[in-house]
Amino acid sequence: DPITKYILHHGDVVVWGGPSRLFYHGILPLKSGEHERLGPFRLNLTFRKAF
Repeated sequence: DPITKYILHHGDVVVWGGPSRLFYHGILPLKSGEHERLGPFRLNLTFRKAF
């Protein structure tokens, strides 16, 4: 399958669900710069529904 690239900006959220949750994905390293409170970090949050 062809690769699709998306540009993410500060505050963007990416959500996978259904069959797409099994897709291979990756996020490129951060560009230089710092958040005024967090510094040079990216937050990665994972939410899962437990049965």
